[in-house]
Amino acid sequence: MYSRFRATRLTSRFLALALTACATEPKIPSITRVAAFQCGNAECTQLGSRLDGLPPQTGQFMVGAWFTGTHDVHWSIRWPDDSVKADFTNALDSSIVSAQLDGMPLKGVLVLTVKLLAGGSDSLVWEYR
Repeated sequence: MYSRFRATRLTSRFLALALTACATEPKIPSITRVAAFQCGNAECTQLGSRLDGLPPQTGQFMVGAWFTGTHDVHWSIRWPDDSVKADFTNALDSSIVSAQLDGMPLKGVLVLTVKLLAGGSDSLVWEYR
């Protein structure tokens, strides 16, 4: 009788531990939205209207990523011959950058990727022909 009670108590403790571990498992943060925009002012420090097609081949535009919380953010733009990277620390709820494609060989695919160093990532892909 005693060993049966002990086995039941041990099983209950294990079950409680397993449920606690599952409930406290860390969640990987996600990026809820990524979009490209025209510049809202001459300095390109405010969002303008959303770009639905390809970004401009000359001049600046802006790209924003939205998420929840404070995160370190890594941006990269890749094209067939090269890439550009930028890192920002302690971004709260969003990260918005301006970009300029002047002088880039725009033949092929251009991939803009944003990654939260804690886990989530998203990309925009543009194909220039």
